[in-house]
Amino acid sequence: MRVSNSQIFEELSGFTLPKGILFHQLGLINSSEPGTLSFAESKAYTEKGFDNPNIVALLLPENLALSKNPVSARIIPCENPKELFYRLFNRIANEEIKAREPSKIDSSALIAPSAVIAPYGVTIGANTRIMEGVTIENGVDIGNHCLIEVGTVIGRDGFEFKRINGIQTRIIHNRKVLIGDNVELGHHCVVDKGIFDRDTRIDDDSKIDSHSHIAHATQIGRNNLIASGVLCCGSVTIGNDCWIGPKSVISNGLKVGNKAYVGIGSVVVVDVDDNSRVFGNPASSNYHRYLKIIYE
Repeated sequence: MRVSNSQIFEELSGFTLPKGILFHQLGLINSSEPGTLSFAESKAYTEKGFDNPNIVALLLPENLALSKNPVSARIIPCENPKELFYRLFNRIANEEIKAREPSKIDSSALIAPSAVIAPYGVTIGANTRIMEGVTIENGVDIGNHCLIEVGTVIGRDGFEFKRINGIQTRIIHNRKVLIGDNVELGHHCVVDKGIFDRDTRIDDDSKIDSHSHIAHATQIGRNNLIASGVLCCGSVTIGNDCWIGPKSVISNGLKVGNKAYVGIGSVVVVDVDDNSRVFGNPASSNYHRYLKIIYE
């Protein structure tokens, strides 16, 4: 039987969860899921947290907790809110992962003998091909008619570390990788799981070339072409019908609009609008400036 969130809270915090506070998951203060327990360490973030109706309570340091009497029912004072939050998060995420169902692979799927597929938490659809040396971890759903090429890794935890008890500690990723139909991943790609309230997603008909890295909670729309060596940092959003050129980098949390074109080797540091074409480092829509730079 899975341990309840309140039991985990009491075990790790050493005190009882305040009466009337029930939380379904942990998340950051911008969480889009109701019933979220979060934390804050400054007045500004405390106010943002209480402005979000999805936040049922905040872990706060004593000085902030005392200054927020009007919402005291939603306050949990503690010595180190951030550290407690991530200790709770890792434990609850681990319980969620252990509770997933046995893996399901369609009988028409082709799985190479050297591929490694987690026994729990994986689904693979009809006529999908998983080639030699592929690793698929717990928490991955792959659709129909997909191709996963040699050496690709799907569903590992992303690069998320927090200091707990003075040690840089890896944060477990609680969300999934969702891959649609007719998706292709070239050889030696990496696709990380999602985290907090956001899955990693690659929608129907998108093709990703070899040696690309799709970091945690990145969401890629339909019918995209992503060339070799692309790095999509965490929580990137890419629309539909885009071209992302070889060796391009898209910074954390940015959005690339529908039918956008990102030129070879570009470093995207601001959002890219629908139907835009950007080039260079930093990426710019000024193509003539880009040509002048590379030829001079």
